[in-house]
Amino acid sequence: MVRSTVCINKKLMRLKRIKKRKPLKIDARQLEKVTHTFQVNLQKRFEAFRNEIPSIENLNDIITKSAMELTEKPTETEKDINEEDKIIEELERRRKELRKKEIKTAIDRVEYIELNKIVKKKRRARTRRKRKEFVLNILEQRKGPEETQKNRNQKKIAQMKDNNGKKTTDR
Repeated sequence: MVRSTVCINKKLMRLKRIKKRKPLKIDARQLEKVTHTFQVNLQKRFEAFRNEIPSIENLNDIITKSAMELTEKPTETEKDINEEDKIIEELERRRKELRKKEIKTAIDRVEYIELNKIVKKKRRARTRRKRKEFVLNILEQRKGPEETQKNRNQKKIAQMKDNNGKKTTDR
Protein backbone atom coordinates (compact mmCIF):
# COMPACT_ATOMS: atom_id res chain seq x y z
CA MET A 1 0.00 0.00 0.00
CA VAL A 2 1.23 3.50 -0.87
CA ARG A 3 0.17 6.61 1.00
CA SER A 4 0.72 10.12 -0.38
CA THR A 5 -0.49 13.71 -0.09
CA VAL A 6 -1.63 15.48 -3.24
CA CYS A 7 -1.77 19.28 -3.39
CA ILE A 8 -3.87 20.75 -6.17
CA ASN A 9 -3.55 24.38 -7.17
CA LYS A 10 -7.16 25.39 -7.78
CA LYS A 11 -6.12 28.62 -9.44
CA LEU A 12 -4.46 26.73 -12.28
CA MET A 13 -7.36 24.31 -12.56
CA ARG A 14 -9.96 27.04 -12.92
CA LEU A 15 -10.97 27.58 -16.51
CA LYS A 16 -10.88 31.04 -17.92
CA ARG A 17 -14.33 32.49 -17.92
CA ILE A 18 -15.59 34.12 -21.04
CA LYS A 19 -16.18 37.78 -20.45
CA LYS A 20 -19.62 38.85 -21.52
CA ARG A 21 -19.88 42.23 -23.10
CA LYS A 22 -22.15 44.69 -21.44
CA PRO A 23 -25.14 45.60 -23.57
CA LEU A 24 -24.76 48.90 -25.35
CA LYS A 25 -27.00 51.68 -24.19
CA ILE A 26 -28.01 53.04 -27.56
CA ASP A 27 -31.41 54.64 -27.78
CA ALA A 28 -32.88 53.40 -31.05
CA ARG A 29 -35.62 56.05 -31.12
CA GLN A 30 -33.11 58.84 -30.77
CA LEU A 31 -30.90 57.23 -33.43
CA GLU A 32 -33.85 57.16 -35.84
CA LYS A 33 -34.28 60.89 -35.38
CA VAL A 34 -30.70 61.59 -36.40
CA THR A 35 -30.29 58.99 -39.15
CA HIS A 36 -28.94 61.48 -41.67
CA THR A 37 -26.16 62.73 -39.38
CA PHE A 38 -25.41 59.12 -38.37
CA GLN A 39 -24.92 58.15 -42.03
CA VAL A 40 -22.72 61.19 -42.68
CA ASN A 41 -20.55 60.36 -39.65
CA LEU A 42 -20.16 56.76 -40.79
CA GLN A 43 -19.15 57.84 -44.30
CA LYS A 44 -16.46 60.14 -42.89
CA ARG A 45 -15.08 57.39 -40.68
CA PHE A 46 -15.10 54.77 -43.44
CA GLU A 47 -13.20 57.08 -45.81
CA ALA A 48 -10.08 56.38 -43.76
CA PHE A 49 -10.33 52.71 -44.78
CA ARG A 50 -10.73 53.26 -48.55
CA ASN A 51 -7.51 51.43 -49.48
CA GLU A 52 -7.56 48.87 -46.67
CA ILE A 53 -10.09 46.23 -45.77
CA PRO A 54 -10.94 46.75 -42.09
CA SER A 55 -11.53 43.83 -39.76
CA ILE A 56 -14.96 43.08 -38.42
CA GLU A 57 -13.95 44.31 -34.95
CA ASN A 58 -12.89 47.68 -36.40
CA LEU A 59 -16.16 48.03 -38.31
CA ASN A 60 -18.14 47.16 -35.21
CA ASP A 61 -16.18 49.66 -33.11
CA ILE A 62 -16.70 52.44 -35.65
CA ILE A 63 -20.44 51.88 -35.87
CA THR A 64 -20.97 51.62 -32.11
CA LYS A 65 -18.82 54.67 -31.33
CA SER A 66 -20.65 56.87 -33.81
CA ALA A 67 -24.03 55.62 -32.56
CA MET A 68 -23.04 56.22 -28.94
CA GLU A 69 -21.86 59.77 -29.72
CA LEU A 70 -25.16 60.66 -31.35
CA THR A 71 -27.43 59.07 -28.76
CA GLU A 72 -25.54 60.22 -25.67
CA LYS A 73 -27.65 62.16 -23.29
CA PRO A 74 -26.36 65.67 -22.77
CA THR A 75 -24.40 65.91 -19.56
CA GLU A 76 -26.18 67.82 -16.87
CA THR A 77 -24.10 70.91 -16.30
CA GLU A 78 -25.73 71.87 -13.06
CA LYS A 79 -28.65 70.30 -11.28
CA ASP A 80 -31.38 72.40 -9.82
CA ILE A 81 -29.57 73.29 -6.63
CA ASN A 82 -31.70 75.23 -4.23
CA GLU A 83 -30.51 77.33 -1.31
CA GLU A 84 -30.84 74.45 1.15
CA ASP A 85 -28.49 72.26 -0.89
CA LYS A 86 -25.97 75.09 -1.25
CA ILE A 87 -25.91 75.62 2.52
CA ILE A 88 -25.41 71.90 3.15
CA GLU A 89 -22.55 71.75 0.61
CA GLU A 90 -20.83 74.75 2.20
CA LEU A 91 -21.12 73.28 5.69
CA GLU A 92 -19.84 69.94 4.41
CA ARG A 93 -16.84 71.64 2.78
CA ARG A 94 -15.99 73.45 6.02
CA ARG A 95 -16.35 70.22 8.01
CA LYS A 96 -13.96 68.38 5.66
CA GLU A 97 -11.40 71.18 6.01
CA LEU A 98 -11.52 70.85 9.80
CA ARG A 99 -11.19 67.08 9.59
CA LYS A 100 -8.06 67.34 7.42
CA LYS A 101 -6.35 69.78 9.78
CA GLU A 102 -3.35 68.17 11.46
CA ILE A 103 -3.09 70.42 14.50
CA LYS A 104 -6.51 70.57 16.13
CA THR A 105 -7.19 72.97 18.91
CA ALA A 106 -10.07 72.57 21.32
CA ILE A 107 -12.01 75.23 19.42
CA ASP A 108 -11.55 73.33 16.14
CA ARG A 109 -12.77 70.10 17.72
CA VAL A 110 -15.88 71.76 19.10
CA GLU A 111 -16.58 73.45 15.76
CA TYR A 112 -16.14 70.11 13.95
CA ILE A 113 -18.59 68.38 16.28
CA GLU A 114 -21.13 71.19 15.91
CA LEU A 115 -20.80 71.17 12.11
CA ASN A 116 -21.41 67.41 12.11
CA LYS A 117 -24.61 67.93 14.07
CA ILE A 118 -25.81 70.76 11.84
CA VAL A 119 -25.06 68.91 8.58
CA LYS A 120 -26.88 65.78 9.76
CA LYS A 121 -29.85 67.84 10.94
CA LYS A 122 -30.13 69.73 7.64
CA ARG A 123 -29.88 66.49 5.62
CA ARG A 124 -32.64 64.89 7.69
CA ALA A 125 -34.84 67.95 7.19
CA ARG A 126 -34.23 67.84 3.44
CA THR A 127 -35.13 64.14 3.16
CA ARG A 128 -38.28 64.68 5.25
CA ARG A 129 -39.29 67.58 3.01
CA LYS A 130 -38.74 65.53 -0.16
CA ARG A 131 -40.66 62.59 1.28
CA LYS A 132 -43.52 64.89 2.23
CA GLU A 133 -43.59 66.40 -1.27
CA PHE A 134 -43.66 62.90 -2.74
CA VAL A 135 -46.62 61.83 -0.59
CA LEU A 136 -48.51 65.04 -1.32
CA ASN A 137 -47.94 64.50 -5.03
CA ILE A 138 -49.44 61.01 -4.77
CA LEU A 139 -52.45 62.33 -2.87
CA GLU A 140 -53.02 65.12 -5.40
CA GLN A 141 -52.96 62.65 -8.28
CA ARG A 142 -55.36 60.38 -6.36
CA LYS A 143 -53.29 57.35 -7.28
CA GLY A 144 -52.25 54.41 -5.16
CA PRO A 145 -48.63 53.61 -4.38
CA GLU A 146 -48.33 50.88 -7.03
CA GLU A 147 -49.46 53.17 -9.85
CA THR A 148 -46.96 55.88 -8.95
CA GLN A 149 -44.04 53.50 -8.43
CA LYS A 150 -44.07 51.65 -11.76
CA ASN A 151 -41.05 53.49 -13.16
CA ARG A 152 -39.24 54.33 -9.93
CA ASN A 153 -37.01 52.44 -7.54
CA GLN A 154 -38.35 54.17 -4.46
CA LYS A 155 -40.09 52.44 -1.59
CA LYS A 156 -43.80 51.97 -1.83
CA ILE A 157 -46.02 53.65 0.70
CA ALA A 158 -47.59 50.96 2.84
CA GLN A 159 -49.18 53.12 5.53
CA MET A 160 -49.72 56.74 6.46
CA LYS A 161 -50.81 58.66 9.53
CA ASP A 162 -54.12 60.47 9.58
CA ASN A 163 -54.94 63.75 11.35
CA ASN A 164 -55.28 62.02 14.72
CA GLY A 165 -51.88 60.34 14.40
CA LYS A 166 -53.30 56.87 13.84
CA LYS A 167 -51.74 54.68 11.15
CA THR A 168 -53.96 53.87 8.19
CA THR A 169 -53.27 51.31 5.50
CA ASP A 170 -56.37 52.08 3.46
CA ARG A 171 -55.65 53.70 0.10
